[in-house]
Amino acid sequence: MRLFIALDYIHKLCGLSIKKELPIKFQMLVFLGFINFTVYAQNINNMIPQNFKIEDIEYGHLNSDTLTDCAIIIRNTEEMDSQELWILLKNTTSSSIIPFKTTNFITARYTNDVSIENGKLILETDHPWHGLNFCKYEFKYSNGVWVCLKASSTHDNGDNIGQRWDNEMDFITGKYKIAHTFTDFEDKAQTRQVLGKKLNSIPPVVFRKNDATILTVQHLKKKYSLFDRNNLWTQTEINGLRAFDSELIIGNWTNKYNSKIQIQFESNGHFGFTDYNSETKQFEILRGTFEIKRQTLLLNYTDKKAQKFSVVNQKKTWHIKKSGNFDFLQENQN
Repeated sequence: MRLFIALDYIHKLCGLSIKKELPIKFQMLVFLGFINFTVYAQNINNMIPQNFKIEDIEYGHLNSDTLTDCAIIIRNTEEMDSQELWILLKNTTSSSIIPFKTTNFITARYTNDVSIENGKLILETDHPWHGLNFCKYEFKYSNGVWVCLKASSTHDNGDNIGQRWDNEMDFITGKYKIAHTFTDFEDKAQTRQVLGKKLNSIPPVVFRKNDATILTVQHLKKKYSLFDRNNLWTQTEINGLRAFDSELIIGNWTNKYNSKIQIQFESNGHFGFTDYNSETKQFEILRGTFEIKRQTLLLNYTDKKAQKFSVVNQKKTWHIKKSGNFDFLQENQN
């Protein structure tokens, strides 16, 4: 009866009726494969420790035989930072051995995706720490060890100047790229990158202690990490080219024609404008809120009409200007 039910299930999978039977030998092979795979999957489930669950699983061929192997991400349901990568190579008895368990390369808390393509294990991670951090690795099982073929990463800190870091390394060819990009005040991408090639590059053995040390390159006596934010622009250079925004304006700005006339911008959107009142012949502090729209600064006073100022970048230095000898420079502007 079980055989009949299984064969009926196979017919339905193939889109055939019982009357239009597949060759009986083919049916039996598929049935035995189905049973074998079911036993294999059950063996994997039996190996998972107590309180752990499978977060991601992928079947495929990872070594030189024709047996179906498996890569899984598991997590301890009682601990936050507890994810592990397991790679299981199937043997001829339909059970599995566990040659590798590791917490290297993966993120212990966030998203890990595994896939198997053309005999290679692909690991992709997403670690949302101070923005986005995506990493991708290609591993291959060769001569009893795992080696890294390629590694890449993309980082975005989510700020309003579009800073982005992209790193790539091909351990087969030895070619690598380290790039740092941001958006300037004209909304154009400014990219600086380091390109090179490691001589006599050999795919490094991985899943050992201190694996991070292999994911570094040295260019002109400087080391770069392949899964880090490598700053190729200085903050001074960025500030000189970046778009003006609410982050840049925070602080004290002084009129270069009269140092007693100042504007203090606060992070909560309020300002205090110390100005000279020609009627009272005294300095007074005007208060209100401010807005920035592209290159225009709008001061909304609590007790008078709003004023518009222009924000101008001159020789990589920001100025807040208005007719009537108003030209403000920020203290300690970098």
